[in-house]
Amino acid sequence: MIEASQMREHVERVIEENKITYRPVERIQQSRCSPWRAGERPVVQFVPVWSALTYAVALHELGHALGRHVNHVDDIVRERDAWDWARANAIAWTPKMERLAAMCMRRANKKWDAWMKVLNAMHERADRAINSGCE
Repeated sequence: MIEASQMREHVERVIEENKITYRPVERIQQSRCSPWRAGERPVVQFVPVWSALTYAVALHELGHALGRHVNHVDDIVRERDAWDWARANAIAWTPKMERLAAMCMRRANKKWDAWMKVLNAMHERADRAINSGCE
C-alpha cells in the first residue's frame, strides 16, 4: 500500500510542475477548481492529503485544471473527465477511491438529469408558445 506521504508529495509535485495555485480547505465538501482565464494560474482547493480518499479528491480537483475537457460546455463531461484524469495520473488507485469516484459521479448524474428535465420543460413551453402564435 502506498503511504500518505507519497500521495501528498505526488500532489505537491503536480501542483508545482503545472503552476497551479493551491488553497487548503477544512471540509472535503469545499473542494473545487475555480475558473480561470488564459494566462492566469488555475486555483484548486481541497483538504490536505492524508489518506487515499483525500488523495483521490485532490487528484480529481487537479483533473479539473489539467484534464482534456477542462473547457467543455457540459458540467457532466468535465466531471467525468476530472475523474478519468485522476485515475490515469494516480500513483495508485484503490477500490475505495473508485467507490468514491462512482458515488460522486452518481450525484453529478442526478444533478445533470434534474437540470435536463428543467431545460427540456423550458424548451417545450417555448415551442408551444411559438406554435400557438403561428396558427
